[in-house]
Amino acid sequence: MIEKKAREAAIRGRVVRVILSNGEIEHYVVETKDRRGYYLIIPGLFCSCNDFLFNVILRKRYEKCYHLLAFHFAKEHELIRTLTVKEKGMYRYFLKKILYGLLY
Repeated sequence: MIEKKAREAAIRGRVVRVILSNGEIEHYVVETKDRRGYYLIIPGLFCSCNDFLFNVILRKRYEKCYHLLAFHFAKEHELIRTLTVKEKGMYRYFLKKILYGLLY
């Protein structure tokens, strides 16, 4: 089930690579299902979603949440979308979206 959700997220283009316009920093995010927020991910290590905290870290039910699996599937199948943003836009726009993802 978790793999199916991950594939669906990747195929629907919800895995996004965000690059600052000066090219210095890149981040990876996965959009929430309603596309109103983002989960910040560090590939292979971390996701800001509640499932990662509760089911991966605390309960140890899974090795990865489906957002991290979606990233790996999207990378393997070249499905990662890329957005280039200015530094101000990064922090104004994406910080709000990531905070929304934390509350989702």
